[in-house]
Amino acid sequence: MNDLEWSNFIKEILAKGKDVNLKSECKKRQVSLNTLYRKVSKLEGTDIETYKEFMDMHPYKPRDRQEYDFEQLMRESILTGISQKELEAKYDIPKRTIQRKFAKIEENNPELYSVYQIYVKLKQDERLNYNVIDKVASEYVPQTIKTKEENLKNRRQKFVESMKHAEKIKDKNLKNHYREQIERVDRHIENINKNGVKEGEEK
Repeated sequence: MNDLEWSNFIKEILAKGKDVNLKSECKKRQVSLNTLYRKVSKLEGTDIETYKEFMDMHPYKPRDRQEYDFEQLMRESILTGISQKELEAKYDIPKRTIQRKFAKIEENNPELYSVYQIYVKLKQDERLNYNVIDKVASEYVPQTIKTKEENLKNRRQKFVESMKHAEKIKDKNLKNHYREQIERVDRHIENINKNGVKEGEEK
């Protein structure tokens, strides 16, 4: 799409409100969600009002939730009885993401996954056999709740490392891609600090 088409596309999204499915809208236009956010980020220097309106309505969220160890969150669920919905509220992770990450544990740690399935079944039956979770308790490490700024800084560091690798293999396009990602994350961190979002709070 050319610049005018992108401008109209962004305005259409804003007109549809905060409940619009960005992925679905991008799919219709055959563009990626990352490209959409990249185009919106450029508006910060040319159309700050549209930029702020979009980011307020559709704040940037890291695509992958690598800041938490989901095996440990599964152990926490078994040990404390916390539900996936409660994990969602506590760690600010969408329930669908938790379900997807928990499902992947079956491949990487089938023993833990099997124990979790037993736990879920026993919990549904309103019985809990603590002998089943002894091994889980011995390996459990509580997860520290991170602020949005900390999560963004962790993501930035990963992009920095990836950019160094791109420099090493002399891939200019990849290097520029990671530089753009770093700049975008820096803008979000700056936006958080500007708006005075306190630790542990959402804007």
